[in-house]
Amino acid sequence: QHNILTSRPYAIKSSYDVKLEITGFTNDNIVKYVEQFFDQTIKEINTDSSKAQKLLKLLESNSSIWGVAHIPVNLELICSLWNNNDRKITTVLTMTVLYDNIIEWQCRRYLTKKNINHEDLMTQDVYDKCNAELQFLEYLAFKGMQCDEIMLTPAILKEAKDDLKSLAIDIPQILKMGILKSYDDTATGTQNQTEKQHYFVHLSFQEHLAARHLLSILMSTNK
Repeated sequence: QHNILTSRPYAIKSSYDVKLEITGFTNDNIVKYVEQFFDQTIKEINTDSSKAQKLLKLLESNSSIWGVAHIPVNLELICSLWNNNDRKITTVLTMTVLYDNIIEWQCRRYLTKKNINHEDLMTQDVYDKCNAELQFLEYLAFKGMQCDEIMLTPAILKEAKDDLKSLAIDIPQILKMGILKSYDDTATGTQNQTEKQHYFVHLSFQEHLAARHLLSILMSTNK
């Protein structure tokens, strides 16, 4: 007997006698992943050999961060952020600050892809340069939460683009930020990103970005 496992089985309509649940990393998996991640970076860029143990110590000392580290995509981003700037993440005490730091790091990677020098930019300057992209992602995340959807249909995407028409959003560029992914469930396939379904790398990112959108509304209202 063979089983086919997919993390996004939305197109499968048939019922089965066996149900499988994806539970994420175990505690031992986290330790192994972090050690392997930094073993690889030591070979590639000669990074500090103690970084793995320092990060594990930080994760284990913060129950909230340790909890989200069981999600593989989160752990990969945490490791990448730590490898890029461990001094910044040592100040992380809340989930909000962690996700803000990850989003800033993703923005800096995005600017690198666009050949924009960001090394001397402050956090707010980075956000300003990615303002349109972040506004769209935050609004799209909020629209998805309103519709109770994690798979964002082309209709939701179009509505978000139309509502923020002044930003002149380019979806292929948005995807380069690494926070939103596309998923083509059509039989023939399409290269047009606006005709595909989209999803955030993890529900927790969608929730965080939606919260950022609400915060921006509240702050603008207070003004």
